[in-house]
Amino acid sequence: MKDTADNFVYLISCTRVKPMEGETLGELMRRSGSEVAEPCGGNGTCGKCRVKIRGVVTDCSERERLLLSDEEIEAGIRLACITPTKRGMVVSRADVEPQHMRILSGEECAAADNDGSKDEKVLFSIAVDIGTTTIVAYLVNKSCGAVIAVSSAMNPQVTFGADVISRIGYASEREDGLAVLQSRAVDAVNRLIFNLQRRASVLEDEITEVVVYANTTMEHLFAGVSPASIGRAPFTPQYNEFPTLAAAHMNLALSPETVVRLLPNISGFVGGDITAGIIYTGMTK
Repeated sequence: MKDTADNFVYLISCTRVKPMEGETLGELMRRSGSEVAEPCGGNGTCGKCRVKIRGVVTDCSERERLLLSDEEIEAGIRLACITPTKRGMVVSRADVEPQHMRILSGEECAAADNDGSKDEKVLFSIAVDIGTTTIVAYLVNKSCGAVIAVSSAMNPQVTFGADVISRIGYASEREDGLAVLQSRAVDAVNRLIFNLQRRASVLEDEITEVVVYANTTMEHLFAGVSPASIGRAPFTPQYNEFPTLAAAHMNLALSPETVVRLLPNISGFVGGDITAGIIYTGMTK
């Protein structure tokens, strides 16, 4: 079939995209790189993935009538996660995400002196805090423990659900769900690693270790391990303590042999982030 203008969906500030059979607007936007957040995991229950449609406008579903006002419906506002794509649609974002969110990553510490040993090679670790909403990475000088640089970003997994239960569902119920969530997290961490290297002029082979801490579900997703067992009684994770991994295994943009450690989880809903806090505060003493 010849590609005419009527065969595409037009995304404002993006491009025209040919829809796939049975695809929702949310899926099309995600595929095109113009994704909209779906905090409920695409179940049509939170009402936050709002888009404005012109041209070909679909009928409003009963679920949308519960979440949208009559004025919004009349203006062509729909929920991307449950609206089927139609050729000829012109779509712009109308979501209700907070516009002034800011990631708090702490202050950067000044680089410590090298005690005049200019010829001694300095090695670094990267600590990665994978939160449900944000990811923060710290570049740490291993010889003195000083934080040299910090980089942060929103966790791109938020598109698939704002909470761990939604993401457990997405990873467990969709054939490629786990792979998609893992790749999003790994890609985000790789971007942060690149930012740290650029800011501190650190070479790839000078980074010898990556330490990751997160809640139990986030650690499972990052490692590519199904979190399904955490979402049902007795809520037991597949791993309380992950084996030591390598950057090559995790597709991290570092030397292949770089060590990757995930801090131990205490239980299904007490993760490595809590372990990190216990260690840092000296609570065990």
